[in-house]
Amino acid sequence: MSYLGKAIKNSAKPGIKIDLQKDAGRLWQCEDQFKPFNGIFGCEIDLDKRDNSFDGTLFRFPLRIEEQARRSEIKQLYYDDHEMRELLQMFLHGAKSLLIFTQNVFRVGIYNLPNFSSHNPQPSLLFQVTKSQAEIQRELSFHVALPATANKLSEEEQYFIKQCNFLQVASKCTRDARVHDVDPRKFPESSMTVNIDCNFTKAAMQFIKNHNDTSLVPSAGVAVQLVPTESDTFLPSPVVKNVHDQDVNDGTVFCYLPLPIHSGLPVHINGAFAVASNRRHLQEKLEDDKSCYGVKWNEVLMQDSVCSAYLSLLEDVKLFVPDEGSYKFHLLWPTISNVNHNCWPLMKSFYEEIASGEYSLFSNGVQWVDINKVFFLDPEFRKESQIGDASFEVFQMLYGSSNVIIDLPLDVLQSFEKCGLKKEINARSYSKSIFFHACFFKNISRIPAHLRNVLTLYALDSRDFNLLIKQYSCIPTSPSGKTLKCPSQLVSPRGEAASLFSPGDGRFPSGNEESFLNVQRLAKLEQLGMVSGDLPWSEVAERAESIHELNAADSNAALERVKALLTFMEKKIKRRHPLSTANSQRLMKAKFLPVLKKPSNFPLPWKGGASTSQVLLAPEEVFLEVEKYRVCCTQPLVGVFIPSNVKVCMKLNTKHATITHVIQQLYQAMSASVNALNAAEYDQLTDTCAAAYAYLQQAIDTQGAKCMEYLRGKSFILVGKRFLSARQVAFKLTADCSPYLFKLPQQLANAFPKVMKAAGVKQMFDEKDYITSLHEVKKQFGDTQLDKQNLQAAIHLAVRLAETLKVSEVHPSEVQDKWGTVYLPDSKGVMRSVPDLCIRNCPWISDDDTSVQYVNDKIPWPTCSQVGVKTRREEALQHYAIGIPCGQKEKLTKRLKRILTGYPCEKEILKELLQNADDAQATEICFIKDPRQHPHERVFEDSWQLLQGPALCVYNNKPFTKADIDGIQNLGEGSKGDDPNKTGQYGVGFNAVYHLTDAPSFISRGDDIGDVLLVFDPNCKYAPGASPQEPGRMFKVSEKLQKNFPDVFPCYLGKHFSRDDATMFRFPLRTEKMARESNISSRPVSLKSLDTMMEELKKELFEVLLFVNNVKKITVCEVNERSGNLVNSYSVEAVMSKEDEVKRKAFADYIKKIGKLVNERGQQILPTEVSCRRGVLCLEHYRHSWKRRKVANSPTDWLWEVCEKEYH
Repeated sequence: MSYLGKAIKNSAKPGIKIDLQKDAGRLWQCEDQFKPFNGIFGCEIDLDKRDNSFDGTLFRFPLRIEEQARRSEIKQLYYDDHEMRELLQMFLHGAKSLLIFTQNVFRVGIYNLPNFSSHNPQPSLLFQVTKSQAEIQRELSFHVALPATANKLSEEEQYFIKQCNFLQVASKCTRDARVHDVDPRKFPESSMTVNIDCNFTKAAMQFIKNHNDTSLVPSAGVAVQLVPTESDTFLPSPVVKNVHDQDVNDGTVFCYLPLPIHSGLPVHINGAFAVASNRRHLQEKLEDDKSCYGVKWNEVLMQDSVCSAYLSLLEDVKLFVPDEGSYKFHLLWPTISNVNHNCWPLMKSFYEEIASGEYSLFSNGVQWVDINKVFFLDPEFRKESQIGDASFEVFQMLYGSSNVIIDLPLDVLQSFEKCGLKKEINARSYSKSIFFHACFFKNISRIPAHLRNVLTLYALDSRDFNLLIKQYSCIPTSPSGKTLKCPSQLVSPRGEAASLFSPGDGRFPSGNEESFLNVQRLAKLEQLGMVSGDLPWSEVAERAESIHELNAADSNAALERVKALLTFMEKKIKRRHPLSTANSQRLMKAKFLPVLKKPSNFPLPWKGGASTSQVLLAPEEVFLEVEKYRVCCTQPLVGVFIPSNVKVCMKLNTKHATITHVIQQLYQAMSASVNALNAAEYDQLTDTCAAAYAYLQQAIDTQGAKCMEYLRGKSFILVGKRFLSARQVAFKLTADCSPYLFKLPQQLANAFPKVMKAAGVKQMFDEKDYITSLHEVKKQFGDTQLDKQNLQAAIHLAVRLAETLKVSEVHPSEVQDKWGTVYLPDSKGVMRSVPDLCIRNCPWISDDDTSVQYVNDKIPWPTCSQVGVKTRREEALQHYAIGIPCGQKEKLTKRLKRILTGYPCEKEILKELLQNADDAQATEICFIKDPRQHPHERVFEDSWQLLQGPALCVYNNKPFTKADIDGIQNLGEGSKGDDPNKTGQYGVGFNAVYHLTDAPSFISRGDDIGDVLLVFDPNCKYAPGASPQEPGRMFKVSEKLQKNFPDVFPCYLGKHFSRDDATMFRFPLRTEKMARESNISSRPVSLKSLDTMMEELKKELFEVLLFVNNVKKITVCEVNERSGNLVNSYSVEAVMSKEDEVKRKAFADYIKKIGKLVNERGQQILPTEVSCRRGVLCLEHYRHSWKRRKVANSPTDWLWEVCEKEYH
């Protein structure tokens, strides 16, 4: 309607038909309409001509462009170059099977027409698919009328089209059948090698009659792919596709043209199927359909026509497949594992036809037969990797001459069973059980050895064939394996009597450990009757006597016979067969036991066995080898293993060494040159000594006195390369202290404790042993340097001494009083007394002092400390450090914790420090925040390192006094004494700093105390030498001390503040780690909280300065973390006239005097009026007029501010 315009008269008929002969005159105005047809396959439309007829049909489908697609009411898909190429690719992909089932078309081509710019464009061929006749197996007997266009074809091509025209023949025959009621079986079937079509099966014709549907045609076909071979023949090949590197059947369903339906068959099938309207799948019955005869028609067509064509195809394929067995008869069969559900009716009908015996489609590669003439092994049995191939070969050999033996795959068997034909197919199957019962064992003598042995071993490994193995001679025997015997006729090669027989007797199973001599299989044969054997005692005695003669001829064979005989006797005795006295005497006197030869590395004399030839002795003449290390120097030993019950039988178990034997053996060992022995000889000596110790260990309870008589004063304990006396060894020693002290080897300690203790061996060495040994080292070397071995020994002795002292909890200071001087090697390896030594733990401290002797660096520091050696830092500090006691019995940390509860952790802490400075009569105070982490390597001790972090420093220009130190020591008292002007100098209030720190310290220089550094360490964790009794340490500061510990003193800001007649406090802020371990406060202090405190103090500096007696200047600042300079300084300073200062001092002196009187005499003091003239206090830029009066009244001090007033 959109393109034909007015040419459409009736919208219900949206098309036109033009007769180019009659209407040519009226079409001039549409001349261009027909030009696209010109030049295409000979089409020429010229309106000037009378005859514009075209011998053919030419369709033209203008492709929908994008603009048309937008307007289209049919479909919005438009075709550009990309879409057209995809369409052609799809066509090319399916082109190879396109013409398989066409009736008349045997050629399809794709042409390309160049641009219309050409004057006479001609289509060029791009791609072409043709089908041609290879061979006709059966011709159609019906006449087929060809169209007139076929007259142009050759006779061969016309014949080919007639043979392909099944649909025409099927339609004609269907009409005849409906009219004349013809038996469908009389209609011929037509087939091709590639393409088989069959018509008019009974069920399909009956279905057509029942439904009276003339559109149904009972025609079907099957096509198989043929692959050319090198011999110019064709070989059928299944239609497959590759999925995950495996070929999967991928046949297609055709309705004369291929449908997008995959059947899972190895062939293509064709038929007049009832398909869905979109031709994408066969018709299916939906859930709400009452009936769907299209589905039923497909089932009937599959079961009858398609199945018949399928079977005919397989019959024809037989004609040209090779007969050497390479073609598998089931290659083109449908299988349950591959066929899709839409083709199940075909598969079921297929297998039913096969099972009926009508088709000879089974083959062994030589002949084709029906199901009734074939046999096969059960596929599960056939595919067993161990025996499948061998069983099939035997099966073919036994039955192949009279039957056809096939190799049926498991999926084919399952397909039969799935189609309800289990009984029919199993009738041709041999199971494993039937095979072994009916085939193998009954014919075992006819079967070649390589196949026979495989199957026999399998049967032997199984539990299902025990009776057959016992019944039939099936086990090959020695020496050649050619003779077969029953298990009851065999002797087990591992049995009791086996070694008493030779292989030539033909009584042993033949084979190797992988076959009949496998341990488990031998055990199985024994269960089935294989003899283990037994002999009477008289014959056993005879076999023992025969060995002496055999030894003269073949000593190796004799030795083997001995071993075999002893083993046999062992088992016979276990069966409790009685041994007569006569036979026992024969065995005791028979010379059949070989004497043990002297081992090549045995260092002591040896009795017997020195000859190169093998010596045999009677049981009554020898000792067992177990007595070797107790008697071998004086008595012969048996040189072969004898079972325990045989020992009893020959009374060897009652022959033991005596104490005389053992002591003689030990004396021989003690006389050996130990240092001259090699490793193997030394091991033998060790074993000999151990055996002697073991005997004495047992004898010590009953013959202790006699044992000690032999050993007293003897060096009989073998340790290393030396025999030692009891005083030189101990049971426990953790280090090598040789050649002075030795640990008793653990094996000796564990095995022979009674002997060692009886001989005087200690459990462990004590302090005296170690100190005495160190004295021996000193005595041996004097003031000369120790060699390497003795230096190592001295070090080990020192370590063990320290460990012993630690266990006994002996303080280092007590060692010399109890055991005398302890000597240790110094850094040069010379033995020196402990008080003369120190530990080199401070490499930065100068070694200029030649009087300092360092302990040897190889001795661990903890060891040095335990025996009393000073550290280098202690050496350096001992001349400068003084302990500061606590002053009260209550635990210091507990008191501090209690005190802190009364002081807030705020700016009041800083006010307390300000008040302390004022009470100390300082005129200037400075609060400094130091955020730096100072170097911490060269400090008093490693414990001091935690005090090198951020801190609050407080400077005042007054030095500390002894009284001030006493005030800090005596918490709660302070040093204010009788001075009422002091509100608590360095007393309880000072201890508020423990809110900030765990270890306050200060450095001060003055006439009273000199130049000192004090640190208070209530936790006893940081200051070296701090203890609960003396939790503080005071160090006399000298130039050498500062040089030795250069990282300590810069923390006190000497660069910015002189300590001459001044004091610098340092309060390291409590870190999180310190807080976790602190017994004072668990609250860490950050720089941020310090900043807050200092900022709050700044706000009150003006008011604070009004009420102090001495301080005139207050400064708050901080240290720059990078440069170390003072920054952010903020100061407040009071400026007074000299006259006012004199008046203030007089008032303060008066108050002090009153306080002294009150304390000394307890007098009551009347109020006194003091007149002060107006004075001027200048704070920074502010001017303040002030007048104050102080009144002291015992026992309470009062302080208030009043207006200017005079009393007279």
